[in-house]
Amino acid sequence: MAKTITMGRLIEASGSMPSDIGAIMVFAPNTYPFSLGLHGARNGIGELFRVHKDSGINFAQVSEDIFGFVPVAQYHKNPDPVNRLLDAMRGAADKSGVNPTSFGTGAELYTMWGQTGGVYDAPDLEVPMQTCRNYIDIAAGYPVPLICGHRVATVHPDNFGGCKLIDFADDDNLDIGGLDPDAILTGPELKNLELGLKLQMYGKGRGVSSTMELMYQPGMEPITIEQTRRAAIILKNAGLPVFIHMDSGHMVVGGKGKEPRDFDPMAYAKELGHFPYHTIHYCALDRNKHLMPTDENIQSDLEIKERRPHDVPHPEFYCDVRRYLDGLNRNGAKLIEISPEPKEVMDMTLLANSTRNVYEGLRKRYEQTHAEHPDFRGLLIPKAYLNAFQQNYG
Repeated sequence: MAKTITMGRLIEASGSMPSDIGAIMVFAPNTYPFSLGLHGARNGIGELFRVHKDSGINFAQVSEDIFGFVPVAQYHKNPDPVNRLLDAMRGAADKSGVNPTSFGTGAELYTMWGQTGGVYDAPDLEVPMQTCRNYIDIAAGYPVPLICGHRVATVHPDNFGGCKLIDFADDDNLDIGGLDPDAILTGPELKNLELGLKLQMYGKGRGVSSTMELMYQPGMEPITIEQTRRAAIILKNAGLPVFIHMDSGHMVVGGKGKEPRDFDPMAYAKELGHFPYHTIHYCALDRNKHLMPTDENIQSDLEIKERRPHDVPHPEFYCDVRRYLDGLNRNGAKLIEISPEPKEVMDMTLLANSTRNVYEGLRKRYEQTHAEHPDFRGLLIPKAYLNAFQQNYG
């Protein structure tokens, strides 16, 4: 049996680490291609981690689409279908030498929400809330300590009115220390904060943190740096675990409600890098196409910066997406989950090759400051902490 290490242990290890030596980085490609049917439909759960096995990567973020929406919605009544899949996933992970680090929301849930509205648009609030709780229970049952992206309170931004932060805080008895009490929050921001707090409170006792992913559609806040920062501080002040969740492509697209700096990945790294935990859907920037961040696609991003095409808002902020990781590493982050989430149709052999090449590029980029753990390909530890990490955490 291959050696294993859990995301929980990595979180624990990062908490014991000095604050000025850089972050633990775990490279955990998302299983989205399997969920999209690029090879899952032809094979089965045993092939869930094929790309990881073929590229030699020992970590994965698992797209929740593999469970199917109906089995998740009914999990509290009938857990057997999902539990059978979890057992099969454990077998596939062991066979492939993969450590699942988190679950990430896939396309099915968001397609449903996009067509019917978000959690607070439902005629019966308890139905979508129970589904969200079920996802958390499934994560706890695997177990993984992180579930990414449940934050669609509404897709109708005009359905809810806004107010000052102090009024929202007083209503819910929230600690808003470190924030401007007179800041005006939009209705969707209020509802997404309310949803985030409920999910985090539910997950806290189960050892699962639910992220609030940066989005770009108005209604699915947070969509700006300030909204992301505000949500993180409110959750942190409530004593809840907080992962800053970025999709790299989301930083450079969208428009309504965003200031110029909200298109700048380096501004996000500066403003949010001091939070200890980060998870990133790590893709090339170009128009949020979810392309693998290969050298070729990063070069294309840099050419966009030079060409300044009319359909790209603020192309001056396009950059080598690896610089965003540099900024987090420099500005105080302690643990970064780096999860490529390709949605391009690609032969699985080519995808495994590009996954391997992207990771090798990162490993070489940080070879002066970080070392790959000898037992886990995909785990980069600050060199100043490697011996202590191995002695205490494996």
